[in-house]
Amino acid sequence: MSTTYDATPSLFERVVGSDLILLGVASGPVRVERLDSGERPRVHGWFEMRPERVLDGEPPSSTILMRVIGEGTEDDAHWLVPVSGETPVLAMLTRDIGPDLPENLFAPCFAGVYEVSADGGVRVPDDALDRVTRELAGSDGDGLTVDQVHRLVEA
Repeated sequence: MSTTYDATPSLFERVVGSDLILLGVASGPVRVERLDSGERPRVHGWFEMRPERVLDGEPPSSTILMRVIGEGTEDDAHWLVPVSGETPVLAMLTRDIGPDLPENLFAPCFAGVYEVSADGGVRVPDDALDRVTRELAGSDGDGLTVDQVHRLVEA
């Protein structure tokens, strides 16, 4: 049974829904699969991530796989979350489970993958920063820092 959401989940709701929250750099894709659904062509890309810092949860191995949906074809995909392979990201992940899938496979929780700037700023969409998220993270300005996200996780 599917679940329908009428509003964008806040960052706090994404934290609660995540099995693993980490900082790392995605590399790949190491595998791309065509999806046979919908009117537009879509694909799944599998990316490798080596956690540089774990904020919550416990990775099952030193390298995890992250399966990301994209629009386009196997040769020309546009990923719905940032997976450039150059920029560090904060990834809020849920286990991606199913028959014949590896135990170290995860998927973004509500597109919860955000670029992290060199000064530790996390590029989170404004609609995910509700009052509760800001209060728990200790943020009164635009955006969040990695340390504020860690405070949110601890809350």
